[in-house]
Amino acid sequence: MRLTFQTAQLKAAYAAAAAAIPTRTTKDILKCVLLQSTQHGCRLIGGDSDLIVSASLPAQEQLGEILLPTVLGQILRETVAETIELVASEGRLIVNASGSRFTLTTSDAAEYPPPPEPTGESRAILGGTLAAAIDATIHAVDNESTRYALACVVFDGDSVVATDARRLAIYSLPEAITTQQIKVPVKAASILRRAFATPDHVLIRTDGNTAIWGIGLPIACSKR
Repeated sequence: MRLTFQTAQLKAAYAAAAAAIPTRTTKDILKCVLLQSTQHGCRLIGGDSDLIVSASLPAQEQLGEILLPTVLGQILRETVAETIELVASEGRLIVNASGSRFTLTTSDAAEYPPPPEPTGESRAILGGTLAAAIDATIHAVDNESTRYALACVVFDGDSVVATDARRLAIYSLPEAITTQQIKVPVKAASILRRAFATPDHVLIRTDGNTAIWGIGLPIACSKR
């Protein structure tokens, strides 16, 4: 499998997906980023059972999956090449960039937990409104609490709420964006804030106990 990307695009997508990689995990495979090249496009996926981030890339002719080890992030940060080529074969990932060649060991991408896919209807909120709501409430979250709800920014109808049981922050939305509470942990809320601080409409779907946020396609998923 051989794929070629603009370095700037791959670097941005990798950084977005890698932001969701858990700092502590017993599953080494979750320390990697999954690259999927399908007929519907190419995307990078990172995260765990509580938070998943998916970032889109231009479509590729060759289809398949590659598991990108963490050392690729360092290569992307340091390279000055305009394009970068990834060649995956038999447990190895070869990275070609502006005359430099790196051979990395990688695992079987088939072992990576599949991300959830969106179903059902979605509601929309302006990215700027979402960012403002998070900015206005995230400071009241209790990062040390063992109670899950107190460690989250909570979206409930047309309100966004956070509390540490001593102080309460509330932000009122122009209209309701969900019929059920969505509890978004601090890490996920921070990623949403960075990813969607744009004029675009952010689509929100709730599937079971998962909330899916994205522009067109899902970009961030969090347990609710």
